[in-house]
Amino acid sequence: MTTDFTAEAEKLAELCRGIFGDETKWISPDDYPRNLALCINDSIFSTGSHYTHVIDVVNGYRATGARRLKTPSQQKPGQSRT
Repeated sequence: MTTDFTAEAEKLAELCRGIFGDETKWISPDDYPRNLALCINDSIFSTGSHYTHVIDVVNGYRATGARRLKTPSQQKPGQSRT
């Protein structure tokens, strides 16, 4: 099963490379590849008519939500969870 999935993933990746061209020229949104929550927020709120609202939501999450969700091991010494 893993081999089948890997083969299918490679086919998809190759198709994307054919459509979008050189990967070094792709635009990568800040923090999104490393943060699934930001991807989800962006996806959900992008269904609205103004992307500026999406930016406000994502920035709000960065300012408040992300800080609350950090585990104690991710916090700096003396930093509270809230």
